[in-house]
Amino acid sequence: MRYSYVLDSKKHKYVHDFLIEFDTGEFVLYEVKSDVEASSAHFKREFEAKRSAAEQLGITLELIEESHIRIEPLLKNLKLIHRYASRNNLSDTQQLMLSIVSRFGSQSVESLISKTGISKQHIMPIICDLLSKCLLYADLGVPITADTTVELVYA
Repeated sequence: MRYSYVLDSKKHKYVHDFLIEFDTGEFVLYEVKSDVEASSAHFKREFEAKRSAAEQLGITLELIEESHIRIEPLLKNLKLIHRYASRNNLSDTQQLMLSIVSRFGSQSVESLISKTGISKQHIMPIICDLLSKCLLYADLGVPITADTTVELVYA
């Protein structure tokens, strides 16, 4: 989503870093900035102009400072998920994994490897893509490994 905002009588275009749709149907835009950049007076003025323009469109814009996400292993997990996120439709393999989790409940990645016959090397990108699509849930506060347990977001 791209929109315009006005700052110092000049019109600027803006594209957010993330758009999240919550299960309530609410959409929230997020901008991620370093702590140093987020604390500058210029950025604060610019962000308020962006936020105001978003509110006029009926959407919320929120700031995430880097220190809020630079927590190990959360940051590594988010980078891993981002690397494998796709906009493609679900593949047959992804649908198979979702049906296994739906049928049997929470599963470790190792269990999914066993049930599908897919190697760890090939299953991890698939799991990360399903996590990015918010179809699977895993605790991102611990490293994503073969021991990671995943469950359906909407059971």
